[in-house]
Amino acid sequence: MLETFQALHVRFVRIVSGPGVSEALKRLEIDPIPEGLPYLVSETTSEIVEPVLAYLGEKYVSFALPGYPARLKLSGHSREAFVRDLKDFYDFLDARRTPIAQITPKHIEAYANELRRTSPVTLKPYARWTRIRRLHSVRAFVVWLQNNGRLAHRFLTTKVEIKNKTYEILAAGADAAAAQDDDISDDEDDTIINVMSFDETSLILNALGPLPSEVVDRCGDVRVGFRLATELALNTGLRRAEVSTLVMTQIAKAVGRKRRSEYELVPLNVFGKGRKWRKVVVPAWLIDEIQIYVDSHRAKAISARTTTTEDPSRFLLVNPAHSRRRRGEQTSGDTIGAAFRRTQQSLVKRGLLDRTYRFHDLRHTYAVWTWVQRRQEGDPDPGKFIQSQLGHAFRETTEEIYLKTVNLFEAEVYSEGYRKIERERSYRLQKDDGED
Repeated sequence: MLETFQALHVRFVRIVSGPGVSEALKRLEIDPIPEGLPYLVSETTSEIVEPVLAYLGEKYVSFALPGYPARLKLSGHSREAFVRDLKDFYDFLDARRTPIAQITPKHIEAYANELRRTSPVTLKPYARWTRIRRLHSVRAFVVWLQNNGRLAHRFLTTKVEIKNKTYEILAAGADAAAAQDDDISDDEDDTIINVMSFDETSLILNALGPLPSEVVDRCGDVRVGFRLATELALNTGLRRAEVSTLVMTQIAKAVGRKRRSEYELVPLNVFGKGRKWRKVVVPAWLIDEIQIYVDSHRAKAISARTTTTEDPSRFLLVNPAHSRRRRGEQTSGDTIGAAFRRTQQSLVKRGLLDRTYRFHDLRHTYAVWTWVQRRQEGDPDPGKFIQSQLGHAFRETTEEIYLKTVNLFEAEVYSEGYRKIERERSYRLQKDDGED
C-alpha cells in the first residue's frame, strides 16, 4: 500500500531537547544522547523526522557503557552540513509531493539537475562543492534507507573499498547493471572500486622487481617486464589487456618524440576495449624506462627466441631471455596478472600486506590519484582528462564512479596525491644526478 503524501515542511533544529525528542530517541534505542545533535522536525505534524534521526544516531553517535553519556562523532560543522543537506532534499520531495519511502533513481537524477540551477535563497548558482556535498549526503542516506527496508523501490548500489574498509554507495546511474557486460571479467568489474594507498603500491612495485634503469648489467631480469607493466597501468590507467598488447610501432613514435620538459606527458596510441584506438599520455620518466627496456632487456629476449611461430616482436612486452618457455614471445595479460597476484600473496604471507588487489585496481587508483593531482595543480575540470585517459564513452561514467570515491576519502586521497607527485619528481632528480 502506497504511503499517503503529506507535506512535511521540515525545520532544522540544532539542539536535542524536549519530551518529543526523548520519546523518539527511546523508540530508536539511542538513549541517552549528548546535546548538540541536529535533526529535522516537521512543521506540519510537529513530529521529529524519524528516518533522519535514526540515521544520525548510527552515523554520528558513539555509545559508551550503560549509564555513561554517549559522544558525538566528527565536528559540529560536519553534522550540521549533513542535516541541512537532507533538509534541502526533503524540501525538494515536498515540492514534488513525494514521500521519502517512494523515491526512485529518477528523483535522485532530478535533484542533481535541480542543484545545477540557481539557489532560491542566494539567487546565485550553487558552488560546485556544495552540489557535490549535497549529492553525497543524499546518496549515503538513500543507501541507509534501502538497507533498513524503508524504501518501496530498489536502488542499485556498488562498493568502494579502501584500506580494508568497504563502503556501499549508489551505483553510477539507474542503468548501472548494464556495466556488467559479458566481455568484462571478474578481474575487471568496475562495480567495486578499490583504491590502493601509496604505501601499498610502493611495497608491491618494489616486490615485483626493479625498473629497467635499476638493473646494472641490463641482461634481462625476469621481473623487469612485470614491473614495467604494473607501472604502465598505475601511471596511465590502462587495462591489463591494453598493457599486454602495446605495439612497438606506437612505442617508437612516443620514444622518438621531442620533449619540451622532463615532466612532459607524452602521447601514445593504444588499441583498447571495443577494438578502438585512443590516445593516452604517459609520463616522460616512464617513456625513458620503456626505452631502456626496449634497448636492453627486450632486445636480449628477442634474440633468445627458440620457437618458429609467428614473430611476436611487434609487441612491447615479451617474455624475458631467462624464461623456461616461449622466450622473447609476447607476454600475455594472464601472465602479467598472475605475477601481480603472486607477488601480493607472498607479501601477505610475510605479514607485510593486509590484503591483495586485482590488477584492474591499478586503473582505479590511477583515476583517483590523478583526479586529485590535477585539481591540486589548478585544473577546474579534471574529469575531462580522466575520461579521455580511461576511454570512457560517457563523462557521467567517470564522474559517478571516481568523483564519489574522492569525496569519500578526500583527506587521505589528497595526501596520496601529493606523495605521488613527489615520487615522480624524486625519480627525475635522482636520474638527473646520475647523469651528471
